[in-house]
Amino acid sequence: MGVELVMNKSGAVFAIVLLVAGVGSCTDAFVQVRELNTAAGYRNFVSQNPDHPRLAEAKELEARVAFLDLSDNAKMYDLKFYLKKYPDSPMQDQVEARLQEMKLELYIAVRYLNGIKRLLKDCKDETVAARTKDAYDYFRMAIVAIYRLHKKPFEEYLRKQAGGEFAGHARKIIAWMESVSVKPQKIIPVFLEGFFDQEARAQITDKFRSLGVQTKFKKGLRKLDSYEGQLVYRITELLPDQQVQLFSEKGELVEFTSPFNGVAAEIFTIVDGKVNPFWIWGTANLLGISSLDIPAISWDTRNAILAETKASSLLGEITDFSKLILVSTLDGFELYDPIFPDTLRLAYSYVRKVGARGTRHNVRDKVVVHGKLVALYGHGVELVDCHSLRQVKINSTAADFARVGQVTFGTFIGERFFFTTESGLLHEVDMDSKFSKTYGEGDFSFVTGSKQQLIAKTDDGITVYDMKRGLGLDERYSLSAYDFPVEFSPDSPIVESTSFERSMILVNGKGETARLVNGRLDIFSVNKDTMGTILRLDGSGRWLAAIGDAGLALRLYERARGSWRHVGSVPIQSCQDVNLRYPYAYIICGDQIKTVHVGAIARNR
Repeated sequence: MGVELVMNKSGAVFAIVLLVAGVGSCTDAFVQVRELNTAAGYRNFVSQNPDHPRLAEAKELEARVAFLDLSDNAKMYDLKFYLKKYPDSPMQDQVEARLQEMKLELYIAVRYLNGIKRLLKDCKDETVAARTKDAYDYFRMAIVAIYRLHKKPFEEYLRKQAGGEFAGHARKIIAWMESVSVKPQKIIPVFLEGFFDQEARAQITDKFRSLGVQTKFKKGLRKLDSYEGQLVYRITELLPDQQVQLFSEKGELVEFTSPFNGVAAEIFTIVDGKVNPFWIWGTANLLGISSLDIPAISWDTRNAILAETKASSLLGEITDFSKLILVSTLDGFELYDPIFPDTLRLAYSYVRKVGARGTRHNVRDKVVVHGKLVALYGHGVELVDCHSLRQVKINSTAADFARVGQVTFGTFIGERFFFTTESGLLHEVDMDSKFSKTYGEGDFSFVTGSKQQLIAKTDDGITVYDMKRGLGLDERYSLSAYDFPVEFSPDSPIVESTSFERSMILVNGKGETARLVNGRLDIFSVNKDTMGTILRLDGSGRWLAAIGDAGLALRLYERARGSWRHVGSVPIQSCQDVNLRYPYAYIICGDQIKTVHVGAIARNR
């Protein structure tokens, strides 16, 4: 018997006991393979000598040498392959500990709390188990503390573990909380450039008054350094072919020739005596100054942006999918887990098969979800059953592009999907059906659903239908243009809807809002202010997020005493869609999802 010291690629030394005994050709074969000392050599020896007295020893040596061959850069699949190939390896505990540590690193990076929780139950290595518990405890604390905007738990963590693994993250969150904990300004300076009548000034004043803030109008740009650290507005009149000066991204005034009649609004802060612009807005509205519509904010609400998640491609719409968030993409959709506030974890990605019959997706595609059923529509329709994400089912019955054409609006009523097309037809299809049904003579322009009722807009007004068994509709009642409130134009197409309690809120192309309830259409306005053409309610029905036509700001409203009150706005360029889960709002901007803590905006109102 002898002992040989073997060094692996990382320099670790292992003692391998050699049991060299016996004579004969079989023993000679073992000695020869032992001299080579490779995993492949032992593997060949085992396969060629199944009855050898030292077979078990050869298997053990193969497992040990294969372990030494694992480099420090071995991937997860390398370790998993080793454990599968050598289930009885004496090095199994070390490999499992290494694999668990790699999983922990990954779960920490993507903030996968459920993965960390499962790992905590399976950990056998004491060192890895202790680190896993620290990560789980910290993330659980962080989720609650960020939700409530409490920085004391992070301060307590730093007091105990100033050099801890998550100390950097704790300091970052504390700094963020301090940036959103500032007291709003009581007086907002507004610099006016050009001619502004009393109506325009009153409109600006009323916007800020709703936030409990006063405005102080000033002419020209003088003594800006006296506004150090403050929020400043500058509103400039635009006239066709007139030269005006606007601030660049660097805070420098540049010449600009206006191509239209309207206004330009700039919001900036003064930092170290220099202009720090963060929002520029303009309008080509022919009504000019009298149509001024800017977000009223009394502190730098950009600070409420908690995270920015970059997706793999341009995004379309965003909606709920059980506890996850679903966003439509160029090629299908993606599911994100929002459990950890400052990180959206990509949980699943669905990519439609190239050449799927009748479907031609692009960024304008819309998405509707009912339970685990997903409908993607735009150039055609694709229905996806996601009850099992490992094997999704697709029904492309309704996706015959040549027959259906451009799809405009869609909604689920149970597992039946209804959609309208540019040709003005209404279609119905069931997820498991091979057939669809078509309604109308080209006069349908909008469709939405509420429980077991379908709401459709036609040239004549609004019609509400009940569901028949299988395919089919029964008309319940209809509202003609004469039944519309004066403030809700019947000739303007409906572009958005959202269910609220036992009613349906409808938004038309002019941004006017009305509520359909009990066969009656009532105006649903907010202090004569336009909510926007995209409305999203949170689950409680207390909070509402709105995005206007230009998609330049997210507006937050709170329901109080039967009406909606404007709480505040976040100026964000290129807003496309929003998902509201108070106190968070998830905003689609191009290929990014911005996570905004709107609870901070509500608290600072």
